[in-house]
Parts: sequence; C-alpha cells; structure tokens
Amino acid sequence: MIAYAVWSYHQFALSMADVEDLLAERGVIVSREVVRLWVNCFGCHFADCIRRDRPKPNDGAVRLMSPSITIHLTSISIRLTMNVTR
Repeated sequence: MIAYAVWSYHQFALSMADVEDLLAERGVIVSREVVRLWVNCFGCHFADCIRRDRPKPNDGAVRLMSPSITIHLTSISIRLTMNVTR
C-alpha cells in the first residue's frame, strides 16, 4: 500500500489529501503526515522509475531517413521505401 500511495502521488500529481482519500476508499486509514513521510522516504526511487519509463521527446515522430521513411504511430510501425532514380 505504501508503494501504491507514493507511486500515485508522483504519477498523477496528486495532493497528500488526494492520496489519503484514495487509500481510505480502499480501507486504509492514514493521515496526510504519514503520506508525506512515505513520499519523502521513498519518493525519489518512484519518481526516477516513472521518469525512466516515460516516452522520450522524439518518440512518435516522423523520422526521415534517405532513401526510406519510417513512421511510428503508437504501437504501429510503417516503413516506406522510396525508389530514387537519377
């Protein structure tokens, strides 16, 4: 539950009160102070993991490579080859 609270705080930019309410809905009663202590203790590790798993800025972009074009659309990759005659 600690991992879930800290992960959701960083992943969804929730407030301490939001995390407290989220855990209360699941039957775990904690105070905002406890959530704050958990985030201070374990937060760097979770934030690093989320940052590492986040897509890079140029993912999903169209890349032009001569003489072919590679287009990446989320989970679909299309490769077009161009015939260049001179």
